Amino acid sequence: MKKRLISMLMAVLMIASLLPASAVFAAETTACAHTNKETVTVEKDAKNKVAGVSATICKDCGEVDGAVT
Repeated sequence: MKKRLISMLMAVLMIASLLPASAVFAAETTACAHTNKETVTVEKDAKNKVAGVSATICKDCGEVDGAVT
């Protein structure tokens, strides 16, 4: 009886592990208006081989919108 209970528990856990976490928590996400933004810029420096980068980061959701120049 103990082995049967453990095997049923293991079967349920293995089936649950097949679900991606994003499918389980998908209902909790809310749309962000991206109104609270911060811009980060790194200037291009050809002598030191540094590419120029400009990125806009939403402080509310963490989404990054950037470009390499």
